[in-house]
Amino acid sequence: MVLTILDFLKFIKNKEINNKFDAWQIESGKNSLTDFFKLKNYKIFIVNSDGDRFTLNNCKFSETFNYRNQKKCIISDKHTRKYIKSTNFEKKLYEFNTWGEKS
Repeated sequence: MVLTILDFLKFIKNKEINNKFDAWQIESGKNSLTDFFKLKNYKIFIVNSDGDRFTLNNCKFSETFNYRNQKKCIISDKHTRKYIKSTNFEKKLYEFNTWGEKS
């Protein structure tokens, strides 16, 4: 199934994004953008800088967030930069807190 702009507009039409908290509500939680499209039976993928795609169950291995130095990250933000600047011990803590298992 191919995402159309109409599907996105249905999701976003009653949402206001005025601050970071509003953005977080769209990014995660029970009413997130991802969950909206999962309920509509869309296949959800994470794509890394190599153009490889990963299912949500395997997104850790995309190396885009808090895993293996994020070597294949496409977007940088304060969280990705914090991870990159961290010590190896701190990186292991971030990885565990993100993925819930030893890397």
